Amino acid sequence: MHEPLSGLRVAFVATQAFPRKAGDVVAGYCRALCELGADVELVLIARGDLSAPGLLPRPIPIHCLGMRKQSWRKRTSRALGAALNNIRPQIVHAWGYDASIHASRAVAEAVGIRLIIAQVDSDRRIARRVRGWMLRRVPSLVTSPSLSACKALRAWYGYAQDICAVLPDPFSPEFFNPPKRDDELANELGLDDAYPVVIWPAKLNRRKGQVDLIRAWREVVREFPAGRLLIVGDGKFRDKLPRLAQRLGVRDSVAFTGFRPDVLRLLSVSHILACPSRSETLCLSVLEAMAAGVPVVSTRVWGPVDYIEDGVNGLLVPVGAWRELARGIKRLASDRELARRLSEAARAMVRQKYSFETFRARLAELYCRVLGGR
Repeated sequence: MHEPLSGLRVAFVATQAFPRKAGDVVAGYCRALCELGADVELVLIARGDLSAPGLLPRPIPIHCLGMRKQSWRKRTSRALGAALNNIRPQIVHAWGYDASIHASRAVAEAVGIRLIIAQVDSDRRIARRVRGWMLRRVPSLVTSPSLSACKALRAWYGYAQDICAVLPDPFSPEFFNPPKRDDELANELGLDDAYPVVIWPAKLNRRKGQVDLIRAWREVVREFPAGRLLIVGDGKFRDKLPRLAQRLGVRDSVAFTGFRPDVLRLLSVSHILACPSRSETLCLSVLEAMAAGVPVVSTRVWGPVDYIEDGVNGLLVPVGAWRELARGIKRLASDRELARRLSEAARAMVRQKYSFETFRARLAELYCRVLGGR
């Protein structure tokens, strides 16, 4: 394999990393950099573990600072600076807002170190303003997973257009080769004769829109009483959502699975993925479903609105419009030929634009830009 970054010393900085979800993304970056020939060391502000077989092509040094997961304290920045002094990287690549803040502080006075920051979250206006003054030390490159988010970053932080670039986060190639229907899992979840099975794997919070999805589900089961909704994940709405389902009279048809690492197995027993999010930047869950051949209906949020063409490779509905979301789910459930056509077009699009090989080539291109054409 061609190694355009051979010998380049890179410190990749993230808040934490555990396989599924953020760990997969961090591992994807580190894997790509290793395959491109870079000497990579991973610095985790909180904690993490990427020792699972197959995550990385070779072991890399991992430094865990043991600091708080979410903190902008200068003590954390100084700890990161000390770690970077030992690593002596040529490029510091920070993934996520908090990691970017500490990395920008840590390399502010360094000479000859280039800083790449990946800002992956949309956020409330007040938080953007607070973070904005912390990120005024302009890095060499700013990446964001979607075109919509990239444009917003330039508006929010005043970054010049030539230092902003779109770089979608990587996800596991296993989603391009989904298994056959897992009958054992279907039996375990009581889905043997269920149709449609609709899934939404995400954190349980307001931003991810599960409240809208459960409201929409009440409309769906009136037409499809054998339908089942899988809400996969954990979060601060873990108690609120079952109560809402009970109040709306759909509790028996909604399964709250909690956090599960086997999303690909869950997709194998699902007929539709419904993304009711109110805010996203890329939404890997949607891309994973599209890669696995599961048709998608999503709200018009950043990420999905950039790669879903309504009626061509998926369905788009307005944010917060749970009745429209219900109509989209029922449309896919009642028209299997439409669902098949959309899923096939989606798989082809994702394979072409979001494969790991495409990500790795784009990463090499951006690093060469930062290095001045090397």
